[in-house]
Amino acid sequence: MYGVGPMFELFGARINLTRVYGDGPIDKGTLEEDVLASFVPGGHVDPERQRLPARTVLDQVRGSLACMATSRQSDLDIAKRLILDSLVVVDSTEVARILAPAAASTPSVAQEHRQAGDLIGLPVGARPNYLYPVFQFDTCRHRIYDVVRHANRRLYVGADPYGSASWWLTATDMLDGNSPLEDLEAGQFTEIAVDNVIDHARRGM
Repeated sequence: MYGVGPMFELFGARINLTRVYGDGPIDKGTLEEDVLASFVPGGHVDPERQRLPARTVLDQVRGSLACMATSRQSDLDIAKRLILDSLVVVDSTEVARILAPAAASTPSVAQEHRQAGDLIGLPVGARPNYLYPVFQFDTCRHRIYDVVRHANRRLYVGADPYGSASWWLTATDMLDGNSPLEDLEAGQFTEIAVDNVIDHARRGM
């Protein structure tokens, strides 16, 4: 999502952007409809500014949105780097060695589990390549922890892998101030706890 709330400041007026724009390009026609429908002359707006051509208003909005999108992308890149730096990760070949040590190592093993929603795969680069947090694996038994699989499926990790990884790292009062990852590493994270944390967060949204 772009960092655009329901209200946008323009020329000292509060402009109501009624739509929520997704990650793709903003449709110019849609933006024009929203802005023109919301830009109502009157109130505290300077009368000279009220008479500005609609095109000028739209150009100002588009320019501001572009700056906001660029700033947001920079913030997202920093957040992704922090998440990667906070986790031990392996590539898809190593995932295959962990989960199927007796078979020929093939990256498709990781891909299959990632696409099934069992594993968080963090995309890196334009290609992209995927890196997998090690905490997801019971390396001694060569499998994915059941509680991790359950949590990842409930988090819909394929739709937002970095957000899902952040969930594992984020402390919550529901776990007495621990993060899900801390409770997992302590051997005390259960599927019931997963459901409680996720359900509590979603009720608060």
